Amino acid sequence: MSESKTYTNVSRAKFEQLRAQIAAYVPLPPGDSGSIERDGMGGSYAYDEAAQTLTLTIDESPMFVPRAMIWSTIERALQS
Repeated sequence: MSESKTYTNVSRAKFEQLRAQIAAYVPLPPGDSGSIERDGMGGSYAYDEAAQTLTLTIDESPMFVPRAMIWSTIERALQS
């Protein structure tokens, strides 16, 4: 089951900071949108710089990693 969240007030700097902080777990491909697939994790992302929004979708996640943990990791990265 897919699950999406849209984050607002995401500057280019915050988006790049998120990219750097999660690279060890799930590297985002170059560009402002794309698909993510790695080690049982699948989804997509779309960053709109003009609107300063980031939409993330999780389509698949490893059974042993709760989605709440994934979302909280992303949210911590965006807040720092």
